[in-house]
Amino acid sequence: MTRMVAETARTIESNVEQKASKWFLGSRWGILALGLVLILVVGVRLHLSEIPLERDEGEYAYAGQLILEGIAPFSKAYNMKLPGIYMAYAAIMAVLGQSHVAIHLGLMIVNLATCILVLFLGRRLWDDMTGFCGAIFFAILSLSPDVDGVFANSEHFVLLPALAGILLLFYALDSGKRLAFLMAGILVGIGFTVKQHGGAFILFGVFTILMTGWKGSNSTLRRSLLHVLIFAVGAALPYLLLCVIMWQAGVFDRFWFWTVTYAREYVSQIPLSMVPDILVFNHRETVLNALIIWLLAVVGLFYMLIRVRSDNRSIPSIAFLVFSVASVCPGLYFRSHYFILLVPAISITAGVAVSALWKSAKEKISVPVAAALVGIVTVVAVSWVCYSCRQFLFQSDGSAASRMVHGANPFPESLVIADYLAQNTSPDDTVAVLGSEPQIFSTRRENRLQALSIRIHLQKDIRLRVNCSVKW
Repeated sequence: MTRMVAETARTIESNVEQKASKWFLGSRWGILALGLVLILVVGVRLHLSEIPLERDEGEYAYAGQLILEGIAPFSKAYNMKLPGIYMAYAAIMAVLGQSHVAIHLGLMIVNLATCILVLFLGRRLWDDMTGFCGAIFFAILSLSPDVDGVFANSEHFVLLPALAGILLLFYALDSGKRLAFLMAGILVGIGFTVKQHGGAFILFGVFTILMTGWKGSNSTLRRSLLHVLIFAVGAALPYLLLCVIMWQAGVFDRFWFWTVTYAREYVSQIPLSMVPDILVFNHRETVLNALIIWLLAVVGLFYMLIRVRSDNRSIPSIAFLVFSVASVCPGLYFRSHYFILLVPAISITAGVAVSALWKSAKEKISVPVAAALVGIVTVVAVSWVCYSCRQFLFQSDGSAASRMVHGANPFPESLVIADYLAQNTSPDDTVAVLGSEPQIFSTRRENRLQALSIRIHLQKDIRLRVNCSVKW
């Protein structure tokens, strides 16, 4: 009887919390707040859409061009990334056009869709307020120059299918439908084919399924193991299909060398002793420029740890954070854009802190005052990021913004050189790039990217004549 009374009380309390949460961040206020932030994000991304391609973007764009021309990945250009990102770029250029602006507009669409997924994932992991606040924090953090947010790095394209797959997995757990487990695995597996780091989200899916049946009966555990098998098969299918495509194109040996053999060596170079220095050097500004959100995430994590035994929402939420941290760890390089994979988990965990603040405040003060307090915290957290990064986000054009992030790297110059080459050469000539500048191979001509095969004639103080083919 005592247990029934306690369970009834917890149910009533949960219902009250949900109604209170919806009062403040429901269909009106939540959509309004998120909508305003998304308008800001769209404005900034449109303003910076002219930012020159950096090296990774140039590499993906060139490989995407080759795909559009019917040339398979790894036949003329090589890299250790899985070719899902090349296919994503090819899709963007096929729809929006072959230009650096089109690529950044494609990124904007992907980013907005990911914001919506973060909203629904936060609601599923914790509550409505967490979902809306998590989406707001994600929108602003994923725009930050500290994670190279305006550049179309592969991490953005990992998150979209991975988060969609995780949401579908939770639906599968609720419904028990085997097809849903398979489709969830396929979506998360697509994220892996974009970049190997996406494998961490596959592991999160396996962990989540096992946790649901761990304390159940033997039949429940057997059913969970079957669901793991179905999910794992789904996750493997995109990669297996990719292997078949590479084999049929006659480039499987190169595909395997660059994405497995070479990649394995690449991720084994950094010793553990260097990790603290790398993190401090690369990400001190990442934390400082979004300090309020990071502090909220720390508070949210401690709140979940304290309630881990009494609240069944804590374990999957903490697990999502842990596996997201794991996704940025391969190789221990901790480059800026790697942290895009961590941003959804940080944002949702910070949203948990805001939800906890709401719960505590409404019990001690009036609901309108508590709502105002939560609103102020959210506005301050977003404003901190906007103010810290104001010069990059609002006061710079594309070239200046590129300089702020990448220093003296010749990305703005690449546009000038590309235009010069397009105007002074024919498509049958040959080009060689002396250096690591693959973006040179993606140039503008009539607002289209052209895969270059031309001879360089650059005359300034020294004449440089090159006539050779380049592969990297």
